[in-house]
Amino acid sequence: MTWVEAESVIIGAVIAIIPGAYFGHMFFRETGSRAMKRTIRRAYMAEVVKLVMMGAGFALAFRFVDSLNPLALFLGFVLTHGCGIFAIAKIQFAYRQAPE
Repeated sequence: MTWVEAESVIIGAVIAIIPGAYFGHMFFRETGSRAMKRTIRRAYMAEVVKLVMMGAGFALAFRFVDSLNPLALFLGFVLTHGCGIFAIAKIQFAYRQAPE
């Protein structure tokens, strides 16, 4: 793996991590049954902002990074995003299998 590919994978991972962290922060900021409507509204808004941040991240990467491997960039993004989805699925599976 060359430095260009490694840098591209890291940039792709960052494009997945930062918007995901923003979404998590906005979604879990408030708890309680009285805050349910605000939480749902905030979840939709946070998802829209997350998608815009991801699109902007890709646009900025393609615009300002001279030596960029697009395949490695998307691979870093997909693997990082996929690991998060896999972790959530594994936690939910373990929660369902736990004895009551």
